[in-house]
Amino acid sequence: MSSKVKGYLASISGASFWGVSGICSQYFFENYEVSSAQVTVIRMIFTALILLPILRVQKGKEIYAIFNNRHDTFILVVFSIFGLLFCQYAYIAAIYHSNAPTATVIQYLGPILILIYLCFKRKSLPNLQESISMALAIGGVFLLVTHGNIDSLAISPEGIFWGFNAALGLALYMLIPLRLISRYGVLTVIGYAMGIGGVALMVFNRVDIFSLHLDLAGYVAALIIVVVGTLGGFGLYLYGSSLVGAMDASMLGSFEPLTSLVLSVLIFDLDFIALDYLGFAMVLATIFILAYKPEKKVS
Repeated sequence: MSSKVKGYLASISGASFWGVSGICSQYFFENYEVSSAQVTVIRMIFTALILLPILRVQKGKEIYAIFNNRHDTFILVVFSIFGLLFCQYAYIAAIYHSNAPTATVIQYLGPILILIYLCFKRKSLPNLQESISMALAIGGVFLLVTHGNIDSLAISPEGIFWGFNAALGLALYMLIPLRLISRYGVLTVIGYAMGIGGVALMVFNRVDIFSLHLDLAGYVAALIIVVVGTLGGFGLYLYGSSLVGAMDASMLGSFEPLTSLVLSVLIFDLDFIALDYLGFAMVLATIFILAYKPEKKVS
């Protein structure tokens, strides 16, 4: 098997695992008395508790280097709370108030928000490729939240609110840690951010995760969220990205909402209409359009 095929399979598997994680979160909400904050804390803290010891074995004391630089430590804390925690909590809350596929697709407005930010930064209007992407994203989300009827909402206002916040969180999550990742590695930064963000939410929001009444299925779902959805998702997706490149990996990331959509229909018997599927397709199309770079002809 070639490295490119391995990269494609790893990227698809990683994105699909993220979709599985969203479905397990929805399973939690439908079967147990659990809050968005509790699921977020479980996901973040236990991911850190598993990931950081593994990195300590692999990298040794090198993983502590980030704390030798006060500025980098400050940026790590900012990213942990306003990037990763904000993104994770808003996404879980969007699932709570709507469903996993819809929350995931609305979150995919994040790249469009980054595009708008870059247009302001470079003081220029979006080009044709970017304009088409923005129009498709806005139109797709409009169909998802209204079903084409501007006088009514297809999902709750809370679902829309947290969905857009998840998109904003995703944008911040992608922008804030760029320098840290280049210096310390993505898994080290994510590992610490998961721990810091999870502890911050648990302490300041007084989140109790030890009084949950779960049965075996509940513990299995929690384990899948942490090990498969977070550790497996990040690990496989980043490995795949290293083999095929960020552009191809970003397009293959569309398997996350597709996985959520298929599993939601099979497991929860969710009933989507044609306009929902059209909205999903329009938003996901923006990933391919933004990632597409035409090859320059050599004269």
